[in-house]
Amino acid sequence: MRSTRRVRGWSRSVRSMMWLAVLAAGLLALAACSPGPSPAEAPMATEAAVEEPAAAEMPAEEPAATEMPAEEPAATEMPAEEPEATEMPAEEPAATEMPVEEPAATEMPAEEPAGAMQGDPAAGELVLAAAVGCGCHFNGDLGALAGGNKFEGDFGVVHSRNLTPDLATGIAGLSDPELADAIRYGKRPGGGNLFIMPRYAGMADEDVYNLIAYLRSLEPVENPIPDRDLAFDPPAYEGEMAAPAVAPTDPVERGAYLASLARCGMCHTPVDESGSPIEGMMLAGAPFQNTVAPNLTPHEATGLGLWGEEEIAAFLATGLYDDGMEPHAAMKQVADRGTSRLTDADRLAIAAFLKSLPPVENLPAPPQ
Repeated sequence: MRSTRRVRGWSRSVRSMMWLAVLAAGLLALAACSPGPSPAEAPMATEAAVEEPAAAEMPAEEPAATEMPAEEPAATEMPAEEPEATEMPAEEPAATEMPVEEPAATEMPAEEPAGAMQGDPAAGELVLAAAVGCGCHFNGDLGALAGGNKFEGDFGVVHSRNLTPDLATGIAGLSDPELADAIRYGKRPGGGNLFIMPRYAGMADEDVYNLIAYLRSLEPVENPIPDRDLAFDPPAYEGEMAAPAVAPTDPVERGAYLASLARCGMCHTPVDESGSPIEGMMLAGAPFQNTVAPNLTPHEATGLGLWGEEEIAAFLATGLYDDGMEPHAAMKQVADRGTSRLTDADRLAIAAFLKSLPPVENLPAPPQ
């Protein structure tokens, strides 16, 4: 009985499982035959899937973020551009080349030893006084060394030059060496030779450049100078061209130096028919214009033998004799424009030089 019940129970279980299998097979068949999603729904499903890759592509965009470091080379290239900053010192050689060009300035003394001197205008004013104020160049109408004074003779016509630092008509456009050559040797800037210009060949280097510095310190005065008209070309200076670096300081030697700058011999030394100084008659007196330039040697009867050095120095300071009388107008100008502006020591030096000369007996007569 019990076995029969067990068989029947098992049979029922088998039949239930069979029905479940049949039902599952039917559901599978229905699922296979059922229509797919509507076309409207399909894009949404696929778009969702397509958008997800976009979300998934976010990391793919991260390479752009990772490309930021790739751009960082540009930032790291900043140091690569720093060579430009480091090239700045490389350009500094140009700054360091400045001293290399300085030899050109140091080469100036090699080409013209005196050319490198820096003149002292105050000392140059004394040199001008010793040269009697360069009176030929003093223009009375303009009250300055503006030139324009006319000199005429068988040689032709010449006008004194403008010595003020005017750019158009004066000396501003000339170099120091050009002016030094004109003062010492009568060389004309640009070529040729000056005419009538005294040659101060013995003027010391220091004094030449002091004088030039003083001329450059003057107030510029515009004064056009006419061209010269000469009958012949002036000859070149052929005298001694050596000069001391500095002026002598010994009283007698300095007095001789100053007397040469003042051109005392032009008036007081007699000349022969050719115009050359007569040997042994230096400063012994000579005819001058309508009178005489007196004997400056220490001869007691005809010269300065009875004069003391202080008396000579006082005359050079005032341009007056001890009785108050004035000498010839030309000598008065020498005192007013020149010797009166020297120092006491320099006037005494000139006196010491005159007293040191050999006495020469000579009483010059006025020209006939």
